[in-house]
Amino acid sequence: TNTRPELELAASNSHAMGAVLEGMFVKPSALPGGLDCLSEELSYCEEAGYGMMQVLGLAVVYAGVLSHGSGLISEGAELLQVVPSLEHLVGSIVLPVLGAIPDGAIILFSGLAGDRAAAQKNLAVGVGTLAGSTILLLTVPWMMSIFAGRVEYGKNGRPQYKKPATWRTAEHGKWHKLHTPMMKGMFTTGVSCEASVRSSTVAMGVTALLYIMIQVPAMTKSFTIANAPKTNAEALAVAAFERPFAIIALVASIVAFVVYLAFMAAGASHNAVLTYRVEEMRIQMIKAGQLTLVGAMAHLVDRLDDLPSEISRTPEMLRAPLAHSEANSAARGGVVSGGDKQAVMQEIRDTLRPFFQRYDADGSHAIDGTELRVLFADLHEKLGPVEIAAFAHASAAHGLEILNDQAEISFDAFVDMVIAYIRRRGSMLADHRHDYLEVEAGLLRQATPEAAPAGEEEDEAGDEMPDELRDLPPEEQYRRAKWAAAKMLLGGTALVVGFSDPMVGVLSEIAVRTSVPPFYVAFILAPMASNGAEVLSAYSFAKRKSARATTISFSTLIGAAVMNNTFCLAVFMGLIVARGDLYWEYTAETIAILVVEIAMLWFGSKTDHRLIDGVLVGLLYPLGLAIVVALEAAGLD
Repeated sequence: TNTRPELELAASNSHAMGAVLEGMFVKPSALPGGLDCLSEELSYCEEAGYGMMQVLGLAVVYAGVLSHGSGLISEGAELLQVVPSLEHLVGSIVLPVLGAIPDGAIILFSGLAGDRAAAQKNLAVGVGTLAGSTILLLTVPWMMSIFAGRVEYGKNGRPQYKKPATWRTAEHGKWHKLHTPMMKGMFTTGVSCEASVRSSTVAMGVTALLYIMIQVPAMTKSFTIANAPKTNAEALAVAAFERPFAIIALVASIVAFVVYLAFMAAGASHNAVLTYRVEEMRIQMIKAGQLTLVGAMAHLVDRLDDLPSEISRTPEMLRAPLAHSEANSAARGGVVSGGDKQAVMQEIRDTLRPFFQRYDADGSHAIDGTELRVLFADLHEKLGPVEIAAFAHASAAHGLEILNDQAEISFDAFVDMVIAYIRRRGSMLADHRHDYLEVEAGLLRQATPEAAPAGEEEDEAGDEMPDELRDLPPEEQYRRAKWAAAKMLLGGTALVVGFSDPMVGVLSEIAVRTSVPPFYVAFILAPMASNGAEVLSAYSFAKRKSARATTISFSTLIGAAVMNNTFCLAVFMGLIVARGDLYWEYTAETIAILVVEIAMLWFGSKTDHRLIDGVLVGLLYPLGLAIVVALEAAGLD
């Protein structure tokens, strides 16, 4: 008997909160041609075309702000991944959750403001965002990833990412991963991904069942437009009936959300996809001058050698041969297990490989001394007398003389020299930065004319990175990265939360003015603003044309779908429960989501994807929209 007053009180509180947010922005319906236009000049309010241009202008501005906010959240989270103490936590938990915030915010604000009837109508914007985001992320960027990452199929019937052993450049010319035009390569070009994508797809399929927990009870009351509540009393009765099931769906969504994140966190240290993402982000930050080589990789070398922090170092060690520090490292004898050591070594090699390959233009798997110095300039590391001496000593173990410009340095030798360099420079910067820089400055003043050009060349190439950053120890670089990431995350979240409510209002107004149901407006427009960062990220990874890049792209997209199935659905159910006067009336939309996710279960289970598969996946996007149109035309709600 007390249910209805409680529901009305909850609805009143939500209405008050939404009204405060609405008052901070231009009300779209108050623009010319809108129902709430109150200008004293009647002709002004009758200019519907001019008003529509203003509404569309607001939509563009709000979408741009939301997209920028989403991008800041994504960039901030990715920046945190290069911090060694946070890389697994960020990759497995923080990044997926923050990626779902834009969609969750739009869903929340779609039903937060207004009276019951207005909120129920605007809730269609939230459903359109949920369905549009889920279907878009699983289809269009998946197709784009296949288009961008496709390579030729080899004789074994699988994508060929590496040059065949029998290929001879002198006879066949330069080998290319892709040479077949798109229209001719539907069945002869494609991509490969790792088995981890399959397990992520299973998680998506399991979490998709959460929709059924609210959809089935809702269908017992009404699942056709003809049987929809006609009066406010009928609507409140349906809301009261569905509320217990919404509570169950809310709890189940939260549990699934927590279990999924716990599962990801438990396997984070052995998750190849997370490792790939960290490596790729590390490479990008080195290229962009946001981290030095030492800053990005010192922790890997420490893990490789199990270096304790309490090592006595003196300024005299700076002048000593590199063998001194290497002997100390060997004397300590603490190393990680063989399997772990191999994994860390592989991570180091994967990070350095793209930089080495850039200068190995002829594919000989070797570079000379001149190229090495330029390469290190690209890595934003000084190569002055101290470093030259360190590298000279390191190269001696390989029978090389890097001061000789004609020296041939293999990739293995290059990796060993980089590790030796990081051991020396990283540890010295960490414990005796002032002494190190003082000694280095003295050596530079005493440098012979022959040694000077190397330092000058490096300084020219490294102008884009301030000297104060290059000389910072790794811990200080990580601290700066965390501070920059925090500013991005806070700023992005503020923009998303602040502009989600006005975006909902603009989408609803576009629906009113065009006589198009708000679901379709939100289905098409909202994901473009909220998911642009994920789409571009997946595409940029795939362009690198490797199986690991495709794995990252597909895993990112499937992970976003799991977040929509859990986090965003939980927001939706929480809104229904909190207000108490809203109900679920989205049979057609639920069926469309389930159909697309079931189809993606099959595509996600495949290891190899031909170009034709990408075309078929892309067609699922308009198919999802067509399913909603057809089912609503047949009378379903």
